[in-house]
Amino acid sequence: AGVAVALGAGAGACLWRWARRRCTAALHPALVDPRSGETLSKAAVFKLRRTLFCAAQSVSYANSDPLLAMSGSEHWLFDEQGRVYLDTRNNVAHVGHANKNVAAAVCAQVATLNTNMRYIHPTVCLLARALLATLPLPLSDGTVFFVNSGSEANDLALRLARAHTGRIGTVVLEYGYHGHTIATLGISPYKFASKRAHPTARQPDWVLTAPAPDLFRGPHRGDDAGERYSDYVRDACAGLERRASLRGDPSLAVGAFLVESGATRPCARRAACASPTRCRRASVAAVMEAGGRSRVGQVETRGSRLRPTLSRWASRWATACPSPPWSARARSRSPSPPGPSTSTRSAETPCAPPPPSRCSQS
Repeated sequence: AGVAVALGAGAGACLWRWARRRCTAALHPALVDPRSGETLSKAAVFKLRRTLFCAAQSVSYANSDPLLAMSGSEHWLFDEQGRVYLDTRNNVAHVGHANKNVAAAVCAQVATLNTNMRYIHPTVCLLARALLATLPLPLSDGTVFFVNSGSEANDLALRLARAHTGRIGTVVLEYGYHGHTIATLGISPYKFASKRAHPTARQPDWVLTAPAPDLFRGPHRGDDAGERYSDYVRDACAGLERRASLRGDPSLAVGAFLVESGATRPCARRAACASPTRCRRASVAAVMEAGGRSRVGQVETRGSRLRPTLSRWASRWATACPSPPWSARARSRSPSPPGPSTSTRSAETPCAPPPPSRCSQS
């Protein structure tokens, strides 16, 4: 404390943060290469990553200073030097990093049994029942498929829609991302409309794209915006119907409509509002009238980036939100991290704060 006073408030604070980072860094064991026995530096780890992984598997901040995440706690990440980062990018730790309840449950189950579902077990049945209980009718009276990723879920959704309707025609919204399988890449404008897309990764002729609802910058922003945007979906359904008629192939008519529950992709910031309830319901109605089926999902949910009320609405179509979920990229107002260091930068650099939202916060 005496040193801090002598150096002044600013210099003392810097010294204190440096000391706390050193304490946090000491908690992380040195990275050792098991083959050579040498200590691995951050640069060495990055070199291994670039040598052993395909270049298509991108690394965030590779052009500046990639993050070497050594541990996590709740919504914070800690690097090898003990620096703390507010995690706004992960779509993996839905209930926070190193959640004690999740870790204990996983350890207990792995220590007991880890097998596929060809056999019966009470836990998976009770989980399916609990999941269905969270859904409104008629979904709560349905059945459950357990899958290992959002990509597999959307791939399965296409298969189910095709089996039910006998059609392959699909309507999606611009900027949408629905997975990285061959089928889901074909319904992901985020991928096939990208300037960096491979020539073979083009939009299939059985897919039509409708504009994404944007109540902030889009052409329709009034009370009737939901119906106006749903007209684009209706036009896409009609376009697939005409295509099926011209080619004499009924299977090209609309069979599925896929939409993300929240526009959280970085490239979707031009349309960074979740679809208003009226728009989604009108769009779903248009697809149903055309003989198709709808799927609302999220490959990368990033639940912490959506407000709790909006997150509940996005999964259950319950509440209308007239403004974009600015919390997706807004500056954090969270309390100080629990670790022994201070936050130095966000894992995703926040943009300038947008106009205040009219959505309620909880």
